[in-house]
Amino acid sequence: MSDLHLLAPDAAAAALREAGAGARGFLGLDPIVQDDALLARELELLDARVYLRGSAVLGFALNAAQPRQAYVASSSTDPEPLRAFLAFLGSSRRCTSYVAHLPHGAESTAAFEDCGFRHLGTLRAHRFESGAYRNVRVYYADGAGPFVTVRHFTKADLPARAGLLPEGRLPANPAGCAVIPGDDAPAPDPPYTAREAHRVKRILTLCGPQGQTVGFAWVTAFDWRSQTCELSFGVLPEHRGVLGLVAIEAVRAHVRTELNLEVIVHQGLRESPARRREPAERSRARSRRTA
Repeated sequence: MSDLHLLAPDAAAAALREAGAGARGFLGLDPIVQDDALLARELELLDARVYLRGSAVLGFALNAAQPRQAYVASSSTDPEPLRAFLAFLGSSRRCTSYVAHLPHGAESTAAFEDCGFRHLGTLRAHRFESGAYRNVRVYYADGAGPFVTVRHFTKADLPARAGLLPEGRLPANPAGCAVIPGDDAPAPDPPYTAREAHRVKRILTLCGPQGQTVGFAWVTAFDWRSQTCELSFGVLPEHRGVLGLVAIEAVRAHVRTELNLEVIVHQGLRESPARRREPAERSRARSRRTA
């Protein structure tokens, strides 16, 4: 499934119209009754943002009285686009709670329930549709729970890790744990790292909302006295657009709250414009706990 694509108001109106009945009640709009110009105008008045992920149309508008709360909508019956969208809102907009107004009998209701939304109440005769006043059900979800969790690396993770390392967009890890060996060189031994070398380095597995593997992190160069370490990570290609930033923040939180390390050093290979003639430059970035 493709990544999230932000739509301009005109394009969003066209996407809602194409979604048809599945978009009725989308942030209070109705593409069956309202034309494209009116839909675009209403989206602007709501200060709403509409995204396309695959065939799913997703949107949100912040609650003016509670900036960390978002009204969300989805045209899809599939919960996966909505789940990824909520993760995106939690990481990019720092939303902590979500509200959805779903017309009675909306096709997307099951998707919201699968993503943790619970029914709190009903707005009686709230909207006029198909010749009668219809109820609107109010759903709520708390976004405080983690969308990405961290666990220890196991042997079952070896195939996913082995498939990630040769991937072209993942540079060699300067710390050494994720360096891609030559054909005649012995491969690094993650089980040994997990079994014998955990005092100086660790490999962590990043898991998504349903427990699926999102990527891996390598924590190395522990200096327990100075409370410092080096951190590198690799996110699987299919999760980079939505869960990548969330995964990185989850690892940083784990290092600080569970390992009690204050300073995290990130290293990366930054290629120069003349990379064919000059060696890649190594850059370092440090982050320190502020709270």
